[in-house]
Amino acid sequence: MRTGAGHIAIEDADLIDPSPNPEASVVGQDVWREVMSLPEAQRSTVFLVYVEGHSYREAADIIEIPVGTVMSRLAAARKQLSHIFSKQEEMQ
Repeated sequence: MRTGAGHIAIEDADLIDPSPNPEASVVGQDVWREVMSLPEAQRSTVFLVYVEGHSYREAADIIEIPVGTVMSRLAAARKQLSHIFSKQEEMQ
């Protein structure tokens, strides 16, 4: 069971993988940078669901929004991140 309110400032989260694999570390940093560039509403929702592991319902309760809005924000964030990374792949 989770304890606490589940809230920390997104900027204070230390989520970079300290693994010795430099390629994985670079990819992780790229993903983190792009997540941090998302609009605040999407970024906080991504953080709650994908980083903290809250269910959509839990995230909705924490942010005090409907579950459909959580789903919409996550879909928009995934679309944005997919677009960014597909462009980066094309440039390589």
